[in-house]
Amino acid sequence: MTARPCARRSLTIQRRCGIVLIVLGAVRPGICQSPERSAAARQAVSIVGRVVVEPGMNVPSAVGLRVNAQPLPELGSPTPTFAAVAYDWSFRMTAPAWLYQFSATADRPPFVIATRIIVDGVEMAATSAVTLADGTHDVVVFVAPREASKSTIDTTLSTGALVDQFRNETVFWRQFEFAKAIADRRDTSVLPTLVSWLDHDDRRLRGNAAFIFARLGDARGFEVITGILTDRSDRPLEEGARGKWTLREQIRSDRYYAAHLLGDLRDARAVPILIALLHGKDVNAIVPWSLAEIGDRRAIGPLIEILDDPDASMCVLAIYALETLNARETVPRLNALLNDPRKSNFGAQVSVGDAARAAMAQLLTRR
Repeated sequence: MTARPCARRSLTIQRRCGIVLIVLGAVRPGICQSPERSAAARQAVSIVGRVVVEPGMNVPSAVGLRVNAQPLPELGSPTPTFAAVAYDWSFRMTAPAWLYQFSATADRPPFVIATRIIVDGVEMAATSAVTLADGTHDVVVFVAPREASKSTIDTTLSTGALVDQFRNETVFWRQFEFAKAIADRRDTSVLPTLVSWLDHDDRRLRGNAAFIFARLGDARGFEVITGILTDRSDRPLEEGARGKWTLREQIRSDRYYAAHLLGDLRDARAVPILIALLHGKDVNAIVPWSLAEIGDRRAIGPLIEILDDPDASMCVLAIYALETLNARETVPRLNALLNDPRKSNFGAQVSVGDAARAAMAQLLTRR
Protein backbone atom coordinates (compact mmCIF):
# COMPACT_ATOMS: atom_id res chain seq x y z
CA MET A 1 0.00 0.00 0.00
CA THR A 2 1.46 3.36 -1.00
CA ALA A 3 1.74 6.31 1.32
CA ARG A 4 -0.45 9.37 0.84
CA PRO A 5 1.30 11.85 -1.48
CA CYS A 6 2.79 14.91 0.17
CA ALA A 7 3.62 18.29 -1.29
CA ARG A 8 7.34 17.71 -0.80
CA ARG A 9 9.51 15.36 1.27
CA SER A 10 12.49 16.48 3.28
CA LEU A 11 15.33 14.23 4.40
CA THR A 12 17.79 15.40 7.00
CA ILE A 13 20.45 13.22 8.59
CA GLN A 14 21.72 14.21 12.04
CA ARG A 15 23.62 12.45 14.80
CA ARG A 16 22.72 12.68 18.48
CA CYS A 17 24.44 10.72 21.26
CA GLY A 18 25.75 8.22 18.75
CA ILE A 19 22.30 7.61 17.21
CA VAL A 20 21.65 8.45 13.58
CA LEU A 21 18.62 10.73 13.34
CA ILE A 22 16.78 10.90 10.04
CA VAL A 23 14.06 13.50 9.56
CA LEU A 24 11.39 12.58 7.05
CA GLY A 25 8.23 14.52 6.49
CA ALA A 26 6.14 16.84 4.42
CA VAL A 27 7.51 20.38 4.37
CA ARG A 28 4.64 22.80 4.62
CA PRO A 29 4.48 26.45 5.61
CA GLY A 30 3.54 26.94 9.24
CA ILE A 31 4.24 23.33 10.34
CA CYS A 32 7.01 23.13 12.92
CA GLN A 33 9.01 19.88 12.64
CA SER A 34 11.21 20.43 15.67
CA PRO A 35 11.19 17.38 17.98
CA GLU A 36 11.21 19.73 20.95
CA ARG A 37 7.49 20.42 20.58
CA SER A 38 5.36 18.85 23.30
CA ALA A 39 3.60 15.62 22.44
CA ALA A 40 0.22 17.23 23.12
CA ALA A 41 0.86 19.87 20.45
CA ARG A 42 2.00 17.41 17.81
CA GLN A 43 -0.06 16.30 14.88
CA ALA A 44 -0.59 12.59 14.43
CA VAL A 45 1.26 10.68 11.75
CA SER A 46 -0.03 7.55 10.08
CA ILE A 47 2.32 4.64 9.54
CA VAL A 48 1.44 2.04 6.95
CA GLY A 49 3.96 -0.74 6.75
CA ARG A 50 4.91 -4.34 6.30
CA VAL A 51 7.40 -6.81 7.70
CA VAL A 52 9.82 -8.61 5.40
CA VAL A 53 11.93 -11.61 6.40
CA GLU A 54 15.55 -11.29 5.36
CA PRO A 55 16.44 -13.55 2.40
CA GLY A 56 17.53 -17.01 3.49
CA MET A 57 16.03 -16.64 6.98
CA ASN A 58 13.11 -18.68 8.31
CA VAL A 59 10.28 -16.92 10.10
CA PRO A 60 7.32 -19.08 9.04
CA SER A 61 4.43 -16.85 10.06
CA ALA A 62 3.60 -13.22 10.74
CA VAL A 63 1.15 -14.19 13.46
CA GLY A 64 2.54 -13.25 16.86
CA LEU A 65 4.84 -10.56 15.48
CA ARG A 66 4.54 -6.92 16.40
CA VAL A 67 6.32 -3.75 15.36
CA ASN A 68 7.26 -1.27 18.07
CA ALA A 69 7.83 2.45 17.59
CA GLN A 70 9.89 3.58 20.56
CA PRO A 71 10.13 7.38 20.99
CA LEU A 72 13.48 8.78 21.98
CA PRO A 73 13.24 9.75 25.65
CA GLU A 74 13.21 13.54 25.53
CA LEU A 75 11.14 16.13 27.36
CA GLY A 76 7.50 15.72 26.39
CA SER A 77 8.03 12.48 24.50
CA PRO A 78 4.91 10.38 23.77
CA THR A 79 4.33 6.86 24.99
CA PRO A 80 5.61 3.93 22.91
CA THR A 81 3.36 2.69 20.13
CA PHE A 82 3.06 -0.80 18.74
CA ALA A 83 1.06 -2.62 16.11
CA ALA A 84 0.32 -6.29 15.66
CA VAL A 85 1.49 -7.67 12.33
CA ALA A 86 -1.40 -9.06 10.29
CA TYR A 87 -1.50 -12.46 8.64
CA ASP A 88 -0.39 -10.84 5.33
CA TRP A 89 2.67 -9.27 7.10
CA SER A 90 1.20 -5.74 7.05
CA PHE A 91 0.75 -3.37 9.97
CA ARG A 92 -0.71 0.06 10.68
CA MET A 93 -0.22 2.47 13.53
CA THR A 94 -0.87 6.09 14.41
CA ALA A 95 1.44 8.10 16.64
CA PRO A 96 2.32 11.73 17.41
CA ALA A 97 5.03 13.23 15.22
CA TRP A 98 8.33 12.48 17.00
CA LEU A 99 11.71 10.74 16.82
CA TYR A 100 11.20 6.97 16.74
CA GLN A 101 13.29 3.84 16.65
CA PHE A 102 11.58 0.80 15.18
CA SER A 103 11.96 -2.74 16.44
CA ALA A 104 10.18 -6.06 16.09
CA THR A 105 9.26 -8.73 18.62
CA ALA A 106 7.50 -12.10 18.59
CA ASP A 107 5.23 -13.83 21.09
CA ARG A 108 6.88 -17.22 20.52
CA PRO A 109 9.80 -18.88 18.71
CA PRO A 110 11.37 -18.04 16.45
CA PHE A 111 11.97 -14.77 18.29
CA VAL A 112 13.04 -12.03 15.92
CA ILE A 113 15.14 -8.92 15.68
CA ALA A 114 14.78 -6.00 13.29
CA THR A 115 17.79 -5.88 10.98
CA ARG A 116 17.08 -2.77 8.88
CA ILE A 117 14.21 -0.50 7.95
CA ILE A 118 13.04 1.43 4.91
CA VAL A 119 11.09 4.59 5.66
CA ASP A 120 9.50 6.41 2.74
CA GLY A 121 11.96 4.73 0.38
CA VAL A 122 15.06 5.51 2.47
CA GLU A 123 16.91 2.47 3.79
CA MET A 124 18.75 2.70 7.10
CA ALA A 125 19.95 0.60 10.02
CA ALA A 126 17.34 -0.65 12.44
CA THR A 127 19.06 1.35 15.18
CA SER A 128 18.46 4.64 13.38
CA ALA A 129 16.05 7.12 14.90
CA VAL A 130 13.59 8.61 12.45
CA THR A 131 11.75 11.89 12.98
CA LEU A 132 8.34 11.43 11.43
CA ALA A 133 6.63 14.71 10.67
CA ASP A 134 2.95 15.05 9.79
CA GLY A 135 1.47 12.95 7.03
CA THR A 136 1.48 9.27 6.12
CA HIS A 137 4.68 7.26 6.10
CA ASP A 138 5.54 3.92 4.57
CA VAL A 139 7.72 1.74 6.81
CA VAL A 140 9.24 -1.62 5.90
CA VAL A 141 10.80 -3.53 8.79
CA PHE A 142 13.17 -6.37 7.86
CA VAL A 143 13.50 -9.14 10.43
CA ALA A 144 15.57 -12.25 11.08
CA PRO A 145 15.50 -14.86 13.84
CA ARG A 146 17.18 -13.61 16.97
CA GLU A 147 20.19 -15.59 18.10
CA ALA A 148 19.61 -17.55 21.26
CA SER A 149 20.87 -15.62 24.25
CA LYS A 150 24.17 -16.93 25.46
CA SER A 151 24.44 -18.17 29.00
CA THR A 152 26.36 -15.92 31.33
CA ILE A 153 27.49 -18.94 33.36
CA ASP A 154 31.24 -19.55 33.36
CA THR A 155 31.40 -23.14 32.13
CA THR A 156 35.01 -23.48 33.26
CA LEU A 157 33.92 -23.36 36.90
CA SER A 158 34.00 -26.57 38.90
CA THR A 159 30.70 -28.13 39.90
CA GLY A 160 31.38 -27.12 43.49
CA ALA A 161 31.89 -23.51 42.43
CA LEU A 162 28.60 -23.58 40.50
CA VAL A 163 26.83 -24.86 43.61
CA ASP A 164 28.35 -22.02 45.64
CA GLN A 165 27.08 -19.48 43.11
CA PHE A 166 23.65 -21.14 43.12
CA ARG A 167 23.49 -20.82 46.91
CA ASN A 168 24.60 -17.17 46.85
CA GLU A 169 22.17 -16.05 44.13
CA THR A 170 18.82 -14.85 45.49
CA VAL A 171 17.19 -13.64 42.25
CA PHE A 172 15.21 -16.69 41.16
CA TRP A 173 15.55 -16.35 37.39
CA ARG A 174 19.30 -15.84 37.61
CA GLN A 175 19.61 -18.70 40.06
CA PHE A 176 17.80 -20.96 37.60
CA GLU A 177 20.65 -20.52 35.12
CA PHE A 178 22.99 -22.01 37.71
CA ALA A 179 20.49 -24.79 38.37
CA LYS A 180 20.51 -25.78 34.71
CA ALA A 181 24.31 -25.70 34.56
CA ILE A 182 24.59 -27.89 37.67
CA ALA A 183 22.03 -30.37 36.35
CA ASP A 184 23.89 -30.60 33.05
CA ARG A 185 26.98 -31.86 34.91
CA ARG A 186 25.04 -35.01 35.91
CA ASP A 187 26.92 -35.10 39.22
CA THR A 188 24.66 -36.47 41.95
CA SER A 189 27.28 -35.81 44.62
CA VAL A 190 25.99 -32.21 44.84
CA LEU A 191 22.56 -33.24 46.13
CA PRO A 192 23.41 -33.65 49.82
CA THR A 193 24.65 -30.06 49.92
CA LEU A 194 21.31 -28.82 48.55
CA VAL A 195 18.83 -30.84 50.61
CA SER A 196 18.03 -27.92 52.92
CA TRP A 197 16.97 -25.85 49.89
CA LEU A 198 14.05 -28.21 49.32
CA ASP A 199 12.42 -26.48 52.31
CA HIS A 200 13.44 -22.91 51.47
CA ASP A 201 10.83 -20.30 52.41
CA ASP A 202 11.03 -18.75 48.94
CA ARG A 203 9.12 -21.29 46.84
CA ARG A 204 10.83 -20.23 43.62
CA LEU A 205 14.30 -20.83 45.05
CA ARG A 206 12.95 -24.07 46.48
CA GLY A 207 11.69 -24.98 43.02
CA ASN A 208 15.07 -24.25 41.44
CA ALA A 209 16.77 -26.64 43.85
CA ALA A 210 14.07 -29.23 43.20
CA PHE A 211 14.72 -28.87 39.46
CA ILE A 212 18.31 -30.01 40.04
CA PHE A 213 17.14 -33.00 42.07
CA ALA A 214 14.57 -33.97 39.45
CA ARG A 215 17.00 -33.63 36.55
CA LEU A 216 19.49 -35.82 38.40
CA GLY A 217 16.91 -38.53 38.93
CA ASP A 218 16.07 -37.93 42.58
CA ALA A 219 12.32 -38.36 43.17
CA ARG A 220 12.28 -35.62 45.78
CA GLY A 221 12.69 -32.99 43.08
CA PHE A 222 9.50 -33.77 41.18
CA GLU A 223 7.59 -34.14 44.45
CA VAL A 224 8.70 -30.73 45.71
CA ILE A 225 7.77 -28.93 42.46
CA THR A 226 4.32 -30.49 42.32
CA GLY A 227 3.93 -29.81 46.02
CA ILE A 228 4.34 -26.08 45.41
CA LEU A 229 1.31 -26.25 43.11
CA THR A 230 -0.91 -27.35 46.01
CA ASP A 231 0.80 -25.34 48.74
CA ARG A 232 -1.34 -22.43 49.93
CA SER A 233 0.29 -21.99 53.31
CA ASP A 234 1.58 -18.73 54.76
CA ARG A 235 4.97 -17.51 53.47
CA PRO A 236 7.12 -14.37 53.21
CA LEU A 237 6.11 -11.97 50.47
CA GLU A 238 8.44 -11.35 47.57
CA GLU A 239 11.34 -9.12 48.55
CA GLY A 240 10.72 -5.64 47.25
CA ALA A 241 7.02 -6.26 46.62
CA ARG A 242 5.02 -3.15 47.44
CA GLY A 243 1.55 -1.75 47.17
CA LYS A 244 -1.26 -4.28 46.95
CA TRP A 245 0.94 -7.39 46.80
CA THR A 246 -0.79 -9.91 49.03
CA LEU A 247 -0.31 -13.47 50.22
CA ARG A 248 -2.74 -14.59 47.55
CA GLU A 249 -0.67 -12.89 44.86
CA GLN A 250 2.50 -14.48 46.21
CA ILE A 251 0.91 -17.94 46.19
CA ARG A 252 -0.29 -17.41 42.63
CA SER A 253 3.18 -16.32 41.53
CA ASP A 254 4.82 -19.32 43.19
CA ARG A 255 2.34 -21.79 41.67
CA TYR A 256 2.80 -20.23 38.22
CA TYR A 257 6.56 -20.66 38.51
CA ALA A 258 6.17 -24.29 39.57
CA ALA A 259 4.00 -25.00 36.50
CA HIS A 260 6.68 -23.34 34.37
CA LEU A 261 9.36 -25.54 35.96
CA LEU A 262 7.39 -28.63 34.97
CA GLY A 263 7.66 -27.47 31.37
CA ASP A 264 11.39 -26.88 31.80
CA LEU A 265 11.73 -30.35 33.29
CA ARG A 266 9.94 -32.06 30.37
CA ASP A 267 8.84 -34.96 32.56
CA ALA A 268 5.80 -36.81 31.15
CA ARG A 269 4.58 -37.52 34.70
CA ALA A 270 3.56 -33.86 34.87
CA VAL A 271 1.04 -34.11 32.00
CA PRO A 272 -2.05 -35.12 34.04
CA ILE A 273 -1.10 -32.62 36.75
CA LEU A 274 -0.90 -29.79 34.23
CA ILE A 275 -4.06 -30.83 32.40
CA ALA A 276 -5.95 -30.49 35.68
CA LEU A 277 -4.75 -26.86 35.87
CA LEU A 278 -5.99 -25.84 32.40
CA HIS A 279 -9.32 -24.54 33.71
CA GLY A 280 -8.00 -22.78 36.81
CA LYS A 281 -7.56 -19.05 36.55
CA ASP A 282 -4.39 -18.65 38.62
CA VAL A 283 -1.81 -20.55 36.55
CA ASN A 284 -3.62 -21.74 33.42
CA ALA A 285 -1.87 -19.25 31.14
CA ILE A 286 1.47 -21.07 31.46
CA VAL A 287 0.03 -24.59 31.18
CA PRO A 288 -0.25 -24.82 27.34
CA TRP A 289 3.41 -23.83 27.01
CA SER A 290 4.51 -26.40 29.58
CA LEU A 291 2.47 -29.14 27.92
CA ALA A 292 3.98 -28.26 24.55
CA GLU A 293 7.50 -28.37 26.02
CA ILE A 294 6.86 -31.84 27.42
CA GLY A 295 5.60 -32.97 24.02
CA ASP A 296 3.25 -35.72 25.20
CA ARG A 297 0.27 -36.25 22.89
CA ARG A 298 -2.04 -36.93 25.82
CA ALA A 299 -2.28 -33.14 26.06
CA ILE A 300 -3.88 -32.73 22.63
CA GLY A 301 -7.47 -33.58 23.59
CA PRO A 302 -7.60 -31.29 26.64
CA LEU A 303 -5.98 -28.47 24.64
CA ILE A 304 -8.62 -28.84 21.91
CA GLU A 305 -11.27 -28.43 24.61
CA ILE A 306 -9.67 -25.09 25.56
CA LEU A 307 -10.55 -23.80 22.07
CA ASP A 308 -14.08 -23.36 23.46
CA ASP A 309 -12.81 -21.21 26.33
CA PRO A 310 -14.39 -17.72 26.41
CA ASP A 311 -10.94 -16.28 27.14
CA ALA A 312 -9.37 -15.41 23.78
CA SER A 313 -5.87 -15.48 25.28
CA MET A 314 -6.31 -19.08 26.42
CA CYS A 315 -7.57 -20.02 22.95
CA VAL A 316 -4.51 -18.50 21.29
CA LEU A 317 -2.12 -20.11 23.78
CA ALA A 318 -3.81 -23.48 23.20
CA ILE A 319 -3.47 -23.04 19.42
CA TYR A 320 0.24 -22.28 19.80
CA ALA A 321 0.67 -25.44 21.89
CA LEU A 322 -1.30 -27.61 19.46
CA GLU A 323 0.84 -26.37 16.60
CA THR A 324 4.01 -27.20 18.56
CA LEU A 325 2.61 -30.67 19.28
CA ASN A 326 2.00 -31.12 15.52
CA ALA A 327 -1.63 -31.98 16.26
CA ARG A 328 -2.93 -32.32 12.70
CA GLU A 329 -6.17 -33.75 14.00
CA THR A 330 -6.90 -30.22 15.21
CA VAL A 331 -7.27 -28.81 11.67
CA PRO A 332 -11.09 -29.17 11.38
CA ARG A 333 -11.54 -27.44 14.73
CA LEU A 334 -9.12 -24.68 13.74
CA ASN A 335 -10.95 -24.19 10.46
CA ALA A 336 -14.08 -23.32 12.43
CA LEU A 337 -12.18 -20.54 14.20
CA LEU A 338 -10.83 -18.73 11.14
CA ASN A 339 -13.32 -15.87 11.42
CA ASP A 340 -13.06 -15.49 15.19
CA PRO A 341 -12.06 -11.82 15.71
CA ARG A 342 -11.46 -12.01 19.47
CA LYS A 343 -8.00 -10.78 20.40
CA SER A 344 -5.62 -12.08 23.02
CA ASN A 345 -4.43 -9.64 25.67
CA PHE A 346 -0.69 -10.37 25.55
CA GLY A 347 2.18 -9.53 23.23
CA ALA A 348 1.02 -8.75 19.71
CA GLN A 349 -2.64 -9.24 20.74
CA VAL A 350 -3.13 -11.90 18.09
CA SER A 351 -6.73 -12.74 17.21
CA VAL A 352 -8.03 -16.28 17.59
CA GLY A 353 -8.73 -16.39 13.85
CA ASP A 354 -5.22 -15.35 12.87
CA ALA A 355 -3.64 -17.83 15.28
CA ALA A 356 -5.83 -20.60 13.85
CA ARG A 357 -4.98 -19.65 10.28
CA ALA A 358 -1.24 -19.66 10.96
CA ALA A 359 -1.40 -22.98 12.81
CA MET A 360 -3.36 -24.60 10.00
CA ALA A 361 -0.80 -23.42 7.47
CA GLN A 362 1.99 -25.04 9.46
CA LEU A 363 0.14 -28.26 10.26
CA LEU A 364 -0.96 -28.84 6.69
CA THR A 365 2.53 -28.38 5.25
CA ARG A 366 4.47 -30.49 7.73
CA ARG A 367 5.24 -34.09 6.95
